[in-house]
Amino acid sequence: MKKLLVILFAVSFGISNAQVTMVGLSPKGGYSNHGTLFTVNSTGNIETLFNFNEGVTGCTPTGGIVQDTINNCLYGVTAGCGTNGMGTLFRYDIQHHSADKLVDFTSALGAGPTGSLILSSDGNLYGMTNAGGAADVGTIFKCTPDGEVTILVSFNKTNGAYPLGSLKEGKDGYFYGMTRLGGANDQGEIFKYSPFDGLTVLHSFNGIDGSQPQGNVTIVRDSLLYGLTFMGGVNETGVIFSCSTSGKFNMLNSFSASTGSEPLGSLLNTGDGYLYGTTYTGGASNFGTLFRCNESGKIAVLVNFNDTNGANPMGTLSMATDGNIYGVTKKGGISGDAGVIFRYTVSSAIVESVYEFGGNSSQIAQGGLIEMTKNSGFSEMASNRRFHKASAHKSRN
Repeated sequence: MKKLLVILFAVSFGISNAQVTMVGLSPKGGYSNHGTLFTVNSTGNIETLFNFNEGVTGCTPTGGIVQDTINNCLYGVTAGCGTNGMGTLFRYDIQHHSADKLVDFTSALGAGPTGSLILSSDGNLYGMTNAGGAADVGTIFKCTPDGEVTILVSFNKTNGAYPLGSLKEGKDGYFYGMTRLGGANDQGEIFKYSPFDGLTVLHSFNGIDGSQPQGNVTIVRDSLLYGLTFMGGVNETGVIFSCSTSGKFNMLNSFSASTGSEPLGSLLNTGDGYLYGTTYTGGASNFGTLFRCNESGKIAVLVNFNDTNGANPMGTLSMATDGNIYGVTKKGGISGDAGVIFRYTVSSAIVESVYEFGGNSSQIAQGGLIEMTKNSGFSEMASNRRFHKASAHKSRN
């Protein structure tokens, strides 16, 4: 049996000493090596909540988790397995510590969801699939908390294809998102959707202004979308863009070898006037960077990953209530090359490797972690088991 590699957090450099509890998904590991749902708190106590088991509940969960505080449940999707081999939508009951499968995806409904679900203001779950639907290039769907699914959009290449990220709900009642390919130039697009107006393409990337976005848009000041593309731009290594909710697009900056290349994930809005993100490659050692940008797109490199402090960051950053930014790298570390969990303290500009993975690095939480809300019941579920924490490595950039 392969053990779940678990994240250990320390908050001694944060704003607060309050304990935080995070929850995430690993695409592999667990009893049958098909992935796990786990929680970890800031003192290093961990709990494997659920082991995915192929045909029954699905396998390879690569997105993140959404919490329904009303029903005290967690919801997520798996990219594969299930009854039809096309992925599942599952629910975890926090109070009763039990998981059940709500949906088996099909070619008609959509297949291979890789992003995260969102819980809408109407109480329903919304998400996207990477394939399936009428043209087999993905769908947008709605699911009630009890598992009743409705297809809202079948992508058809013209209106987008193969979405890898998640939707974002705006205060205007629209859902905003991106597709990796499709659109007028088959380089991906930005779109908005509402049940009343259907899907509207806001912008089709053309390569010069970006190509192949693989994350989510970030909504700033209610009416402005910010995001990243994995490729395209002046150097063919990705761009930062803004787009109004009515479709006015601006390519703000192109990534380069010095600022970092090939950004994966999404921008994090911490409320301090900057947006934070990571690049998979580039930077001083070509192992990727952690950067921030202002609303004009000016990039400042905060961390140059150098293999020792991590290499090739992926997934979306998260900010915990301790005031620190957390993220993961796919490779690197002092004692091996299996990746690290890093913490960046904004106030001191220090990056710290708080945990080093060993062995099977594929167990990294690729979809990112979310902090659980208080009174969720997870504080009482912490296991007494602990995994050895590697010596902290700090660097100032």
